[in-house]
Amino acid sequence: MNYFEIRENKIALDDPISAFDRTKKYAVTKRLFDKKEEVSLFGNTVILLTHDLQPIIDFMHGNFATQYHLNVDAKYLSNNGGNIDERQIERNDLKNIVDQTKQLASDKKLPLYVRVINARKNIESTCSDFAEDMAYQVLSNLVHGRAIPMLKNGDKEQNMSKEDLDDEIRRLGEYNLKNSYEIAVNELSVTILRTQHDLDNDYFRTIAVRPLFERSDGTLNSLELVSF
Repeated sequence: MNYFEIRENKIALDDPISAFDRTKKYAVTKRLFDKKEEVSLFGNTVILLTHDLQPIIDFMHGNFATQYHLNVDAKYLSNNGGNIDERQIERNDLKNIVDQTKQLASDKKLPLYVRVINARKNIESTCSDFAEDMAYQVLSNLVHGRAIPMLKNGDKEQNMSKEDLDDEIRRLGEYNLKNSYEIAVNELSVTILRTQHDLDNDYFRTIAVRPLFERSDGTLNSLELVSF
């Protein structure tokens, strides 16, 4: 960073880290604001504009601001009919992925496919060997729309026994999901999922695409999904 010189104490950064992965984002942000560096933005008024929530999480939910002695004020900007609306972002507005996915997976008011996707993500976030977790495999079978759930063990695959399936369905009760695999898989049919593009909720429509793309019966090998 020796190639630039700070001439004023007010600096605007236009999305400087979105192109990096999470680890590099943190490293670049640290490099920008660490006062121990020979050239640093520390001590200046910096306006960082970004579409990326990761720096907000690092600054507001993590300990980055405290660790590097930064005074951070975060706001969410949105276009409202040509006018810019500004809303303060508080620390309580941010949730880690474990808490967020658990809350969404357990909310009975949400469509089943939204809850199943979030329950699977919750297990991914809390279990180091999630691919071997049988509850995770039940959820994956639902996502794939398999009438008969399969159990994977390494490269081998076999039908999941009724006893194992019943045990894992009971275990998934913590997410308030259906207590019957058959009922759940029927509620995740291609026909039902395809109706979600008529909903006003962008999140619901986006999440519905995931199980459609992962269908094991090849339903979406065509380009019919363009309507989404």
